[in-house]
Amino acid sequence: MVAAASRYMPGGQQVGGPRLKRMMSRWAGRSLYTFARVGTRDATNSFKAYDTAFVREVGIESRTGFEIGLELTAKANRLRLPVAEIPTIWLDRPLGESHFDLGRFLPGYLRWYLFAYGRRLGREKLAARSTVVETAGAAGVAGEPPAGAVPAQRVPQDSTEFEKTP
Repeated sequence: MVAAASRYMPGGQQVGGPRLKRMMSRWAGRSLYTFARVGTRDATNSFKAYDTAFVREVGIESRTGFEIGLELTAKANRLRLPVAEIPTIWLDRPLGESHFDLGRFLPGYLRWYLFAYGRRLGREKLAARSTVVETAGAAGVAGEPPAGAVPAQRVPQDSTEFEKTP
């Protein structure tokens, strides 16, 4: 279901980059691999390939970009679907500037990091989750979405679906 490039498996490597970001990424990857058994030592790396049917089934709830890789890895883990890893060598960018903002992305990363540790989910339970995304601390009335709920992003059925104009 998920094929993940890994900087932290044998044969993989990370060259350069901010020290704090490297340490946090490695710690998150090791802890998720060891304790949550996510199947990759580099769950925070977004260089991954996904089975299309899997993505359509579970939906995408992430809203801040970089967390999507961790979200889909955590969902595959909770469904007990395979996550394979292959080594990669990641080189820090020689030119340009990264748009990664730790303060902006950390809440989303933490959400999916903690989600990965939960008990096994059935497909129907995960599908119900992606219908309505609850915001942290929101409480809804029975049968209604909680205040501040945002619908999960729908994945197009084919490549032309969003190219059609009214």
